[in-house]
Amino acid sequence: MSQSSSEHSSRLSVVESTLLEEVALRDPEDAARTIRSMISLSNDEEAIFAFLPTLIAAIKQTSSPDLCLSHFERFLSASHDRDKLLAFLSDNPRAIEILVRIFLNSQYLTQILIKVPEAVYQFIIREDLVELKSREQYRDEALQSAEKFPAFAQRLDAFRRYQHEQILRLGTCDAFGLLDFRSVTVQLSLLADGLVQACLALIAQETGHSVEGFVVIACGKLGGEELNYSSDIDLLFLTDVEPAPFWPLGQKLIQALTNATAEGFLYRVDMRLRPWGASGPLVNSVNASIDYLKNDARHWERQALLKARVIAGDQRVGAKFLKDIDRLIFSNPPNDLREQIRETKEQIEQKLIEKGTPWGEVKSGAGSIRDVEFITQYLQLKHGGSRPELRTFNTLEGLIRLADFGFIRSDEYRQLSTGYLFLRNVEHALQLMHNKQLHQLPQDDESLDALAVRLDFPSREQFEQQYESHSASIRKIFRTHLGEDRPDDEPPEIRAADRLLARLALSEPDYQSVFNEEECEQHLKLLSQINDQFPIAITTRRLEDKDTWHLIVVGHDARGILSLICGLLFAGDWNVLEGRVFTDEDVSSVDSEVLQEEGLQHIPLFLNFFKVQQQTPGEDGPLKDWTTYEQELMKQ
Repeated sequence: MSQSSSEHSSRLSVVESTLLEEVALRDPEDAARTIRSMISLSNDEEAIFAFLPTLIAAIKQTSSPDLCLSHFERFLSASHDRDKLLAFLSDNPRAIEILVRIFLNSQYLTQILIKVPEAVYQFIIREDLVELKSREQYRDEALQSAEKFPAFAQRLDAFRRYQHEQILRLGTCDAFGLLDFRSVTVQLSLLADGLVQACLALIAQETGHSVEGFVVIACGKLGGEELNYSSDIDLLFLTDVEPAPFWPLGQKLIQALTNATAEGFLYRVDMRLRPWGASGPLVNSVNASIDYLKNDARHWERQALLKARVIAGDQRVGAKFLKDIDRLIFSNPPNDLREQIRETKEQIEQKLIEKGTPWGEVKSGAGSIRDVEFITQYLQLKHGGSRPELRTFNTLEGLIRLADFGFIRSDEYRQLSTGYLFLRNVEHALQLMHNKQLHQLPQDDESLDALAVRLDFPSREQFEQQYESHSASIRKIFRTHLGEDRPDDEPPEIRAADRLLARLALSEPDYQSVFNEEECEQHLKLLSQINDQFPIAITTRRLEDKDTWHLIVVGHDARGILSLICGLLFAGDWNVLEGRVFTDEDVSSVDSEVLQEEGLQHIPLFLNFFKVQQQTPGEDGPLKDWTTYEQELMKQ
């Protein structure tokens, strides 16, 4: 054996030994064969042997090292310049870490990478990876990607490749927390907007058909800028002139979006929200659509239009349609509206029961995403006629506005928004695996374990506990607002107090991080006690260090009140170790109008938190001191 062959064998032996000793493999022999196959793919022995130890270190902590190895072998095999790729990976261990996570979390993204291995080079440039693009930027980049191809079909394939590359980029950001949920869903939605616009422009160029007078309106998750990785896109095609000439344009647009080739497809399209559903014409006139909504539409069809948004075509036509339908959407009597929405949800759940759908339906089951959406939409429809500020197509934005105007309580806002984000992230994880419309949690322990890991939970049990807790909280609030027995409205002083806590939950991240749900409830009760006669209230809690206390002071805000609070503490021989100050002094004119209608005068409120320590503690001092302290504050 030559010296080089001997050295090669020695290096291979070291790699295989390391692999077998350090990695918990299901099939060690197959893994060793995969390693040898990867080595054979490279012409640069130094590059491959520099890469392999880093790869082994990356996969040994994973739950499926065999799968990672297999995907890496396929990934390298698909590359046009393997030596360049290996050198890049050896120099950038972070890229290997990202690839491992993708291979574990998403078969869909893995397939994109294997088709386009060179996409990995963008992983190392953070600015490119996390770029937030506009719909116009997505449209223009898609069109540019198609410019070099002469045929219409080739240009559509270029769109499909561009879409997959962008989904890979966004999915990577999602998996590593580089973009938050809201940013990811907005970017997925704007990508869809841009591709619909690009397809429409390409079709108009190909056919010579003008799009003037023709508009594409999105509803559902796309309309709400809440698109999943594997969502249908709900579309309406409208025109302000004779519809028939636009039918071919609409048909070609649907075909461009839905037809599958070797490059895949762009989107599944749902047109059932058009007048008369699947039996109605593909393109409708604005006037005919308004007549349908006025005379024949079912309540859920009007409800669905809360998320309507113009995404392509003649913006003028779309804007006029959305303005004209406002009075139709927000005209239902509240009791009828509540009954209709509750019945719709009951029918959805009954269908799940009939299908034998087990526990864990995150989209439509009890305490699901749909519960949050229906609560939000019900309150928007109920109050949006008199409060146009509540009208928004996005669920999270709707919750913010409802909390800001006092139509949901601050604790309800926290529970609904955190529960909604949790469930949508679960939905994303389910759909990212295979690019399928999955909404059902796995029923076997092994698959649930894998899902919990993908969602960064330390165990399946903790994931299930979180799921059950969020579902129960959401369902309780659903029954509060949409159940048959609803509680009476809160008294004015509680609504005023809750308005402060709602604002804190929205605008002060520190408030939510410092206090848990039980403490926030305590703050609400404390704020509800204050009035003109008793403008200040306090609560205290002694810590393990006997001389150290948590002090909460709430009350009517006024100039100098903070100085008074701190001054009395110092005079009482208390040392302030930590403090946070929260107020609702910024009240818009719109908020003032709401308060006046509720019979409330706006008096700014404050909630101040302190951690204090007695410098020279007495034997029985603290309780007496705190009572005296509160009395002294009242005198000022």
